[in-house]
Parts: sequence; structure tokens; C-alpha cells
Amino acid sequence: MVKNDESIVIKNVEKRYYTDKGSVLALDNFNASIRKGEFVCLLGPSGCGKSTLLWALGGLHNVTKGEIIIDGSIVTKPRDDIGFVFQDNNLLPWRTIIKNVLLPFEIKNLDIKKYMDHINNLFKVTNLKGCENKYPAELSGGMQQRAAIIRALSCDPSLLLLDEPFGSLDALTKEEMHDLLLKLWHGTKKTICFVTHNIEEAVFLADRIFMMTPRPGHLQEIFNVDLPRPRKISTKTKTEFLNIVDNIRNAIGRSGDFLQ
Repeated sequence: MVKNDESIVIKNVEKRYYTDKGSVLALDNFNASIRKGEFVCLLGPSGCGKSTLLWALGGLHNVTKGEIIIDGSIVTKPRDDIGFVFQDNNLLPWRTIIKNVLLPFEIKNLDIKKYMDHINNLFKVTNLKGCENKYPAELSGGMQQRAAIIRALSCDPSLLLLDEPFGSLDALTKEEMHDLLLKLWHGTKKTICFVTHNIEEAVFLADRIFMMTPRPGHLQEIFNVDLPRPRKISTKTKTEFLNIVDNIRNAIGRSGDFLQ
């Protein structure tokens, strides 16, 4: 039974990969729900199935068992109302930024004119106004990732999925991207699911954190992040923030490349 405020229901999900050398169980009996307009982080060690779950949410591959329900419909294929941002910005180097942003419209054969005001506003909000006709190589890493976010939001999706999108950025640029993402989220109240294995990043961004076990991944614990919004960089120095970080560290132990 799906509750009225539940945008996403993940029910008894298992994902097994089959190879010539045997099978690998990536997800096992994963159960969770995400409310409409909520910012959720999937947190766990490398290889625990975070990206696997995110790809399943986006319909990029099917689950082996169980089901994922978004707005009352079972996910069986990619949906037009979902935006995706990967760690690699995946911008085509031979296309200008605006042509990269408009690529989904070409693929889906959508009327670009209906969305141009929205897209122009995204360029303004992300401080990329004036960069529309530049090529990816002419922009910094952070600017390229902003362009990737514009592309993901260009069709005005209701759900935004982000797979460690800031993992390759330096610390200062990463903080700028955190501020930008929260600004965009506050302005649109889209449902966001964000993959990370960085505890501080998850606590700074999320309403709730779904902590996953090592592979095969399942939901070990949910942490509510009851920190006031809007959040600023100074939030990371507050006792309340540090207490949540410590609680998560205590829950997962001090081993592996999880702890950063």
C-alpha cells in the first residue's frame, strides 16, 4: 500500500548480475520509501550497490526480484520525468554546452521552445549565462558539472538522481556545488536521491540518509538529519552536525575506504 506522501517505494528489491564466472548479488531484499520533495542520500562503502540501486530507480536496468514504484507505477524502463547526473559529466566534446543541454530533446523529439525559458533560467541560476556557446574543454570541471545538472533538469523532471556527481572535484569546488544543488532543490522541491560514500557530504545535503551494508547491499539504518535549512558551510562546524556525523561513524565502524 503506497502512502499519499510516498513518491518512491522500493519493495523487496534484489539485483543479481550474471557473468561467465558466476553470479554476483549486488542488492538483497532492499526496502525503503522516499517522500515527494525529499532529499535522500544513499550512503555506504564502495561496492555496496548504491549505484546499482540508483540505476534501478532510473529504469536503466531491471531488478532481479521485487519492484520499484514511482508515483504509483512500477519502473520497468527509463522514464521521461527522471533526470540523471553521473560522476563523469558525459558532455560530448564536439557539441557546445547549449547543444549538450538540448541533446535529450533531440533524442526524445520534444518541443524545445516550450522549455527555453526554463533552460535560460537554469543557466542564470548556475552562473553559466554566457557559456552557452562554449565547448566543454573551455570550462572548468565544476562548470562542466553544472552544465550536466542543467541538462538533467532541462526537461523539468520530478525526480533527480545523482551518482557521486562531485567525487572528482576539489574541496572548494565541491562546496560550491553543494550550495548550488541545495539552492536548486529549495527552488524546485524536486525529489532527489544522491549517492555518496562521504559521510559529511550526506549529512550536509540530506533530509534522511539511507545507510547501506557492504555487498550485498540492503538498508541497515535510516538517519534523520534534523538540521535547519537553508544550510550554509558554517553548518559543518555546528555541534548538531558533528553529532550526526559521529552517530553514523559509530554505526558503521572505522574500517574500509568508506570513512573520509
